[in-house]
Amino acid sequence: MDFYYSKTDGLTILRGVRNREGVRKAIGTEYRVLPKTEFSENSTDSFGQLIAKCWYDKDNILIEIELYDLDARLFISNKNVLGISCLELKEILKSLDYTYILDEENLGINIFDDTIRFYIPNIDEDESSAKVEAVLIKIKNEN
Repeated sequence: MDFYYSKTDGLTILRGVRNREGVRKAIGTEYRVLPKTEFSENSTDSFGQLIAKCWYDKDNILIEIELYDLDARLFISNKNVLGISCLELKEILKSLDYTYILDEENLGINIFDDTIRFYIPNIDEDESSAKVEAVLIKIKNEN
């Protein structure tokens, strides 16, 4: 499934959509509800085999979405950033003039003041083979 991110609009498929039912309808594929844990305010939704996972606040408003390589693609300025190497990602971000920082835990790269986090578990090994396995996007509060 393809997703598109715009610096001005965020994740375009979810533009204007924040509630759980609206998110489910926008993504439009089968989902499972995963129970609330000690680390979350609410249950989460997991879509497809491994497309996306959504976190909601106590009022069922979307706060974060994680997209996974293989079943999802994420395009930023028409460039897919899921499943590519860390080196390729850095080149794309530089070409777009996006400042990035390394994650504090050395598990990836963050952009837009930590709004988008690229999960690259082998980033400390070889940047040309370390792959972007997932992308976590914080959803801005529109209030």
